[in-house]
Amino acid sequence: MTSELTVQKTDPSLLLLTNAAFITLFLFFIDEGYYNFNWMTNWGAWLVFSIYTIVLFLIQVGISKLIEIKVQSAKKVALGIISTTSLGILLLSILLAI
Repeated sequence: MTSELTVQKTDPSLLLLTNAAFITLFLFFIDEGYYNFNWMTNWGAWLVFSIYTIVLFLIQVGISKLIEIKVQSAKKVALGIISTTSLGILLLSILLAI
């Protein structure tokens, strides 16, 4: 009786999108020192939220493609998310400062 271990390469896009949404939720939560989610009642804030999330997601995908993160282990996934999120937030803040 033999067993085979197969490694499937998965697309981390859904994971990166979820990560971008959670990071943006956190940034909106701490915005202006109110520490609440009252912004959710304003449709304009949802528009800005979706723009931030999409831009951060696209930056993360671009960086992950650039450094070619291959999902093989939990450590690589965690390292990939931390690095793409950090660089993504940095690039997003630079874009917003221009």
